[in-house]
Amino acid sequence: MLVIPVGGCGEFGRNLTAYVCAETLVLVDCGIQMPDDLSPGVDHYVSDLSALQARFGLPHAVVLTHGHEDHVGAVYHLLRTVEKPIPIYGRPLALRLCHNRLRRNGVAAKLFHPLPITPGQPLHLSSSSQSDPLGLVVVPLAVPHSIPEACSLLLCGPLRASQLVPGPDGVPMLPSSLPTDARTILHTGDFKVIAETARFAPRPQPLPPIDLLVGDSTNAMSMGSSGDEHIVEEALHTVLGSRQGRVAITLFSSHIERISHIARSCQQLGRRLCLLGRGLHDAVEAAESVGALKLPPSLLCGPDEAASLPRREVALLCTGTQGESVAALGKLVASLEPGAPAAFGKLRLSAGDTVVLAARAIPGNERPVSRLADRLVAHGLEVLSGPLYAVSGHGYRDELRWLLTTFAPKTLLPVHGGPRQLAAHAEIAASLGIPALCQHNGDVIELGERALVVDHLPCPGLAIEGYTVGEVGPDTLKVRRLLAQTGLVVVAAVQGAPHKLTVRTIGISDAGPRLQALCEQAARQAEAALASLSTDPTLTSHELERALGRVVRNVFKVARGVKPLVLCALGDEPPPLESLLDVHPVGAPPQHVIGQD
Repeated sequence: MLVIPVGGCGEFGRNLTAYVCAETLVLVDCGIQMPDDLSPGVDHYVSDLSALQARFGLPHAVVLTHGHEDHVGAVYHLLRTVEKPIPIYGRPLALRLCHNRLRRNGVAAKLFHPLPITPGQPLHLSSSSQSDPLGLVVVPLAVPHSIPEACSLLLCGPLRASQLVPGPDGVPMLPSSLPTDARTILHTGDFKVIAETARFAPRPQPLPPIDLLVGDSTNAMSMGSSGDEHIVEEALHTVLGSRQGRVAITLFSSHIERISHIARSCQQLGRRLCLLGRGLHDAVEAAESVGALKLPPSLLCGPDEAASLPRREVALLCTGTQGESVAALGKLVASLEPGAPAAFGKLRLSAGDTVVLAARAIPGNERPVSRLADRLVAHGLEVLSGPLYAVSGHGYRDELRWLLTTFAPKTLLPVHGGPRQLAAHAEIAASLGIPALCQHNGDVIELGERALVVDHLPCPGLAIEGYTVGEVGPDTLKVRRLLAQTGLVVVAAVQGAPHKLTVRTIGISDAGPRLQALCEQAARQAEAALASLSTDPTLTSHELERALGRVVRNVFKVARGVKPLVLCALGDEPPPLESLLDVHPVGAPPQHVIGQD
């Protein structure tokens, strides 16, 4: 059996692990990765599967562990790329959330082939059409997480369907003795352990020895245990019952359990509930459609009705946990400014209201969240945040240690985290005498008597921006970051006036006499350089433009102490991108993060 972490190994997000068994390629999860401040303009990232498919062909199936975007969000890209229906296995909520994203991205319905799975009931997956072929057996195991219907997966193969044995209730189950060449993997997905019962996954039978544990490392650096959701439920109930103004709660849209608890508290305390944000409406609709959530219609109200009710009778659920200006909470904060229009009908927040940040800031998003909270406080609102209001759905160190001790795998493959998280997870395993493979995306691991890295397949992240896929690369992002830091100077020829140049700026400094004089000085020096260099017949037009760019850049550097980007466009052809990068790079290569409570 081969195990290939394609995404999420050394990063947060883009979670995807490929398993190859008996010539059958099965993908576990297919998620997106959200951009950070080093990727301005990018919507999200997906995994490039071209090398994987060139080696092993089309995936025979995709098995989803749960419905978070970093696990299901890129299924649309996979189906759009292969243009063939691929069986997508998952619990009902994950399939519905996946379907919603496919619909938003215009993927043809005929390409989506959803197949529900049931915890404890094995799937036999094989690419062969022969009778009773060898393949991979996948057994879903229900686990606690911050979204309903999350699963870990037990993968075993190569096995034939006929080798499964009837269980006590007639459901097939793994045999008590596996063939000598069969290997067993426990793919945890995202999980936590319920502390009071040490519950991870109810199992209808003893599990076979685990050759490899592919384990979530998100909170491998966090000491202790993640805590129980009842802590948050009680804290939010207290806030909803004690505040006299409106209470606005921002949380991850997919945190269905927390939404249910808030709804129950609102019913008990006489508050109407208003949902704000498309993602929240989508998640609630999906959860209600599969029976994972039930909100009484009489409890809900729209923004205009919420605005007309007494403030103590209203609670708002909002998107925008990470301080995004385009999310519901960000729009509510923007409407606090004098003269700003209301974002949701007549509904506005006001002094005396309370905002609860019921989600942790994803690493890298601490600043925008802090800025948003500061603006709320400056306008007289109370802001509550911290561990009382945001219990994680990912296991902490004590829970990871319990899992490794309980299942005693021969080897650990830490995934779902950056290099520090993977190293911390490996350190926990080492303290228990369990070897760990701290690998990178694309490493091909052969699982025999030992787990060995035998190859590497390139599987970079592809930037999705609007309708484009993979067109925004490191050079483009470097230019965008430089533009944000230094501004742009444009040098252009004056039409009808040979050897006459004009210099204009974007984002260099505020307009005024000093900037105008600097532009005129740069234009004069560039004209002098142009007159001198034009006599050299060996210079190409692009070389000439780069030389003039260096002259203009130096003028601004001497005057302002900062080297700006300079775009010199003298001919009909656009200058090459490298002409903008003829400076010392600013910043580091982008590293993207995503997280879900």
